[in-house]
Amino acid sequence: MKEILAVLLLVLLLSCTGKKEPVGDGLFPDMVRVDSIQALFYDKEDEDRFYQYRILADTVKISTMMEDVRYDTIPATGCSRQGKIYCFVDGSIYNTLYFNLDCPVPHFRYIKNACLYSFPMSTFSRELLLNVRQELER
Repeated sequence: MKEILAVLLLVLLLSCTGKKEPVGDGLFPDMVRVDSIQALFYDKEDEDRFYQYRILADTVKISTMMEDVRYDTIPATGCSRQGKIYCFVDGSIYNTLYFNLDCPVPHFRYIKNACLYSFPMSTFSRELLLNVRQELER
């Protein structure tokens, strides 16, 4: 009886650790393999006809950014798209992320099977993209 109680207590403790569910991993499992990105910044929000872009191949920075789209989703926002990111794996486009840096909740989003998934953007990712945008504006 003590053994069963100990197992139940262990299960309860593990379920309360705040471990994140890998929502994004199930949708696009190879996001962890993204090795380069092309970040496009629209001249006007939600208008992708005119843009500036930068290619990034720093795998440490990219893998840190891709962590943002592995776990937690957030409800869709009414914020516009300020740009998009083509994610490459072994030289081929694997996924496209859209982003907004200035929304009250900066976020990434993508579409799979006609469903929109939004992910909160980390401070690291936001600052990285803001720095790239500032470089392009010079």
